[in-house]
Amino acid sequence: MQLIMKAALRVTLIIYLVLPAAVGAETVFDIPIQPENLGGFNAVPVVDRGVIAAANFAVNTRPVTLIDIVVAKQQLVDGKTYALCLRVKSKIAKAPSRLIMTKIFKPFGEAYQLKSWTRVNSCSFNG
Repeated sequence: MQLIMKAALRVTLIIYLVLPAAVGAETVFDIPIQPENLGGFNAVPVVDRGVIAAANFAVNTRPVTLIDIVVAKQQLVDGKTYALCLRVKSKIAKAPSRLIMTKIFKPFGEAYQLKSWTRVNSCSFNG
């Protein structure tokens, strides 16, 4: 009986998981199949520990306070590069908060490196 159940489970898995991908189906169980952008930037939750650590590293290089991580993307090539849109507030001037687009690189086993820090009007990524 167990042998029959195992065989039935294998057939079911093949029908529902392997077969749709093999024939180029766009969905499995009505969930879109979206392959990662290999070598490119992929969306990552703003609550991800790596994102938070990268954001904290970046703001600690400037006289600002982190208010919010608005958007986060990550690229995995020889380490992790984080592309973040941050809402920050100056520690020096009494000014409204502003948006910053920043890139932080974290080579495997090494320290963070700030690659860019640019003031922007909106959080949109081009890559």
